[in-house]
Amino acid sequence: MKTFVTLATALLLGTAAISTPSMAQTKPSNEAYFEEKPRLETAVFPAADPMKLWVVLEKEDPTANVRIELLNASNQTLHKQTLGRNQSKVRQRFDLTDMPDGRYTLRISDGHTVQERVFKLSSPGLQEQLPRRLVTLN
Repeated sequence: MKTFVTLATALLLGTAAISTPSMAQTKPSNEAYFEEKPRLETAVFPAADPMKLWVVLEKEDPTANVRIELLNASNQTLHKQTLGRNQSKVRQRFDLTDMPDGRYTLRISDGHTVQERVFKLSSPGLQEQLPRRLVTLN
């Protein structure tokens, strides 16, 4: 009788082990833990001249076309430029001298990814000029 109980227990445990889904099926694969490498690396920063803006980009696929758009706060396109193929690294300087104050968006796209950089142009306000010398009377 003791061997029958042992045999029955072994069969039940064996059936449970077979019917339980394996851990490999419920765990995501290793690729799910890593993000896909961006196809386009960009950097946007002001130049030494405060009215100029640098855009530096590097493409993973040198044959891909890259489109750069400058949009105003109303999402109207002010400038559109397509950079040629077979260039893996590009440096572009934008002159913002003639643009009015406001919020702008620089949109960079290679067909697969779209990156947007928002920046604001503002002119310094008028400041009251105090005289260099003061005269006081007692």
